[in-house]
Amino acid sequence: MKRIISVILCSMVVVLMSVVGSSQAKALVLATVAIATDDDDRGDEVKLTEAEKYAEKMPEKRSAGKGVAPKESMARQLARLDARANFAEAISAAVTSAAKDTGGDLSQYAGDDEEGMNVEDAASRAKTWKESISREIINNTIEVKKNVFYNKRTRKYTVYVCLEYNGEVSNMVNQVVKNVRQKVSDKDRKRIEANLDAFEQEIEAKLKTRISNDKNNE
Repeated sequence: MKRIISVILCSMVVVLMSVVGSSQAKALVLATVAIATDDDDRGDEVKLTEAEKYAEKMPEKRSAGKGVAPKESMARQLARLDARANFAEAISAAVTSAAKDTGGDLSQYAGDDEEGMNVEDAASRAKTWKESISREIINNTIEVKKNVFYNKRTRKYTVYVCLEYNGEVSNMVNQVVKNVRQKVSDKDRKRIEANLDAFEQEIEAKLKTRISNDKNNE
């Protein structure tokens, strides 16, 4: 383990003022910044950042992402893109798994059934599927947590963000299922509609347990 010469932690606090009869101040911690002088871009031994921990508390509607770049704004944008991609991947996996548990099979749409397709075709189909069933959900996310780390040696920022779906989980799942029904064949659509409630419940259940499942697969 390399020695960290110096670590400076500071919290950027924005005080939000609201007036309801009388003045009342509310503090919101937006980010924690760590400055390191060695190879550790987190500035200290940290297994999970606050953003990642916050995402794990509600995995059915939150997703964390990471970005590294010379400019903080660029690293933040990359982190947001990563979080969106992770969320889309989780939604796709939950839909495919839920379909199997309710007597269906949607793997051919997600690119999991690669028979007769080359790697590029399978990857393209999977990407299209993920985007088509999760687009509205991803676009309706907001940043709720951010951690910023700066490495003096590499002169790069590492940013972690947590995005959260801005709405009820039930509404999110309903939208996902609506999108799925529009993208599948008539046969698969009828199968989904015959087990609609169970299908929606399974999707939500899969999303809630995706963090523990990811850890078990590591």
